[in-house]
Amino acid sequence: MGVSAVKLSSSSKTANVGKQQVSASELREEKATLEKLYKQLKKQVVGLTKQDTQLKAKNQQNRQDAEKHLEHDREELRSGHLSAYEAAVLANQTQWEERELKYWSKDREFSHRSYHANLKVTHGLMSHVKDLLGAYDEAIEKGKPSKKTEELLGQGGIY
Repeated sequence: MGVSAVKLSSSSKTANVGKQQVSASELREEKATLEKLYKQLKKQVVGLTKQDTQLKAKNQQNRQDAEKHLEHDREELRSGHLSAYEAAVLANQTQWEERELKYWSKDREFSHRSYHANLKVTHGLMSHVKDLLGAYDEAIEKGKPSKKTEELLGQGGIY
């Protein structure tokens, strides 16, 4: 159902939606549902931001721990008082810790990229819902959406 197909008759308080008649009260109910969706999307943005902040702190702690272990092991290797076996084990452990540090650096990059992608999608949905709410307001108040609103919603690819 396209918003451009919604026309509310001011005399009968109904709207033509395709081939169906829809009452103004039904439009108000649908608008209320869209408002609930909009509020939920706003909460989702807050949740995404909070989650990203928590993941950033956890990632930073993991990187600091890995850097600390790596530096300790490098100092042990430089000390020169290790047997050949201990030096080989420590060298292997150092390589592992270098890979772990690289992992945590990439993990943060991927996590943050995912956060931005989720924000982009959520904000896009919020924008569409807001446009629809405006169209519903116009349809309820004036009997039909304005030409400008119809064009906006038609170009936005909502329907």
